Amino acid sequence: MINKVVLFNREIIPCHLNEMYLNEFRSKLSRSVVEDGYFYLQWMFPVLGKSKWHTNTLPLCEQDISELRSDPIAKNNILKSADLILSFFNIAPKNGLYIYNTLNNQENDYWLRGIGHEEKKISRIALSLYYIGLTELSHSLIDVSISVLTDRGFKTKRETLSTVSFWQDIFITRQIY
Repeated sequence: MINKVVLFNREIIPCHLNEMYLNEFRSKLSRSVVEDGYFYLQWMFPVLGKSKWHTNTLPLCEQDISELRSDPIAKNNILKSADLILSFFNIAPKNGLYIYNTLNNQENDYWLRGIGHEEKKISRIALSLYYIGLTELSHSLIDVSISVLTDRGFKTKRETLSTVSFWQDIFITRQIY
């Protein structure tokens, strides 16, 4: 049986949480949903294992990841979703890598302040990109995020170090990087 998250990213079924197909959901995505919502993450950015917060979504297994990696429609949909969500953080694709867009609206810098869990969203997006075979893009997302947090971030030193340590643990220590 194919995991529902795989089918959702193929545009075959809607998300059971809001009964919307992926493209419809992306077209209605608002700043408040990106800032305050988490329900969409496990559907748009599949990773191995179960979500800590949304236990009603089936966890992906290696076979599911393999199917996503080999499916150009699902892979492209995950990439489109990543680009859209990251645009709310002033992070944009350029020449096959992610960059921090300093020319964009500064209200998108809210993720740099000591509120919310945006780093966890970025982590999930990076892991999902890695799992579908977009390793270089995944690495560039973490690199640019660490750079912005350490060079330009509004977070306290303690919060920045905690986030950077978290990313280093996920991507470097576990050799995903």
